Amino acid sequence: MKILLVEDDPRIARLIIKGLEREHLPADHAPDAQTALLMAEMTGYALFIIDVGLPGSMDGFALCQALRRRGLESPVLFLTARDSLGDKLTGFDRGGDDYLVKPFAFAELVARIRALLKRASKPLQPERLKVGEWELDVRTRTFTIAGEEVELTSKEFQLLELFMQYPRYTLSKIQILEQVWGFTHDSTSNVVEVTVGRLRQKIDAFYRERGRHPGVAIQTVRGVGYRLADVS
Repeated sequence: MKILLVEDDPRIARLIIKGLEREHLPADHAPDAQTALLMAEMTGYALFIIDVGLPGSMDGFALCQALRRRGLESPVLFLTARDSLGDKLTGFDRGGDDYLVKPFAFAELVARIRALLKRASKPLQPERLKVGEWELDVRTRTFTIAGEEVELTSKEFQLLELFMQYPRYTLSKIQILEQVWGFTHDSTSNVVEVTVGRLRQKIDAFYRERGRHPGVAIQTVRGVGYRLADVS
């Protein structure tokens, strides 16, 4: 899985590429639309990040349109300083999937990338997720520990599904808000903390009632977020 960043400013491109590498999101760089088209024909990119204000006769909107004409359906995330509604609607009309206005927080860029990649790969998602003795059945929306069901609310299930899709990976609060709540909540809200707390309480109660210790737990990574980790 690789990303193509189309950005004419080499300094910005270097910063984004390095940041994506730290997030284990490998990416190539193209400085203009023509180069991007050539690279896209040779490599099956999972996602395109395109700056709207590209040099030459083809801007980012036109590049996206050209990619779509060639049958390339990978998600397109536009980066631009243009923040008018008209520009955003143009981006979506040309085949874009998301639109991020500069300047932006890098954590938000990563969250949007992961959301787009998850959405694009949904048909390939396994129906069952298993981490240790925890098992999540995505089709029936049930969660079991060692074969015994633990009842969860819809949001608790979605949250646990996210953790089990990325075991041992630290997810930030913004990433969780994007994936589970779709950024409909303010990032200063404590909805993530509350839902994580309730999920932990149910799992802790399950083990406590049986006099057992969990082999897997949702850990807090101070100042960063949460992760599902092996504690056996």
